[in-house]
Amino acid sequence: RGAAPAWNNLGIARDEQGDAAGAEDAYRRALALDPGYWQARLNLGIALARAGRAGEAREALDAVVAAVPAQPDAHRELGALYAGPLADRAKARLHWNAFLRHASGHSEAAAVRRRLAELPP
Repeated sequence: RGAAPAWNNLGIARDEQGDAAGAEDAYRRALALDPGYWQARLNLGIALARAGRAGEAREALDAVVAAVPAQPDAHRELGALYAGPLADRAKARLHWNAFLRHASGHSEAAAVRRRLAELPP
C-alpha cells in the first residue's frame, strides 16, 4: 500500500480545513498509488457528493460497495444521493436499508430511519 494511507490522511486533513480541491487531489493521489484502497475511494465519493458532483460521487461510492458490500458509510451516502440529486427513491431505500442492516447502532442510524420514513412512496 505504501504511501496511499498518508495521501488519504492528508485528504482528510485538507477536507477538515475546508480545502475541497486539495482533499480531492490527495484522495486521487492515494488511489493512483493503490486503486483498491477503498477508504480513499469512500472519502473521495463523500467529497464529490458534498461538492455537488453526484454522478462522480455515485461512481466512487458504487465502487466501494462493490469492493466492501457491508460498508455502511457508502450505503448511507448513496442513499442520500438517490434521495436527492439522483432522484431514485427505490435505490435510496435500498441503500439506506443496507446501511441500517450493517450499522443499526451507528450515530447516524436515527437520522437515516427518519429520512426513510419521510421518503415519499
